[in-house]
Amino acid sequence: MATEGVTQAGVTAGNSAAQREPDFLQVHGGDNPGTVLVSAPFDGTSFLAWKRSIVIALRARMKLGFINGNYTMPDKTADNYDAWIRVDSMVTSWILNAIVKNISKAFLYTKNSRQLWLDLE
Repeated sequence: MATEGVTQAGVTAGNSAAQREPDFLQVHGGDNPGTVLVSAPFDGTSFLAWKRSIVIALRARMKLGFINGNYTMPDKTADNYDAWIRVDSMVTSWILNAIVKNISKAFLYTKNSRQLWLDLE
């Protein structure tokens, strides 16, 4: 009897062929909630420059679709639901950490990274 498991590379091993998570659902070794995406956090000024820096950083990590609406949340019964929630939480954390604390506190309870992004815009 074969057991299913997830490897570090994001490959799910099952009874037949291995299935790989889509690239945008993979979290790489250097990615963690404390990762700093931009050199200067958003402080209420220069929003467009800050926004551009965030977009570039997320595009480089193949996570831009979480904030622009291209990677929508799957149904709770979907196989990739937990992976999507995990990565979306990571993206949310990255954005919140790229904002000064007195501003980021106002956004702590947004439901996902897309909503956070829309609220910031």
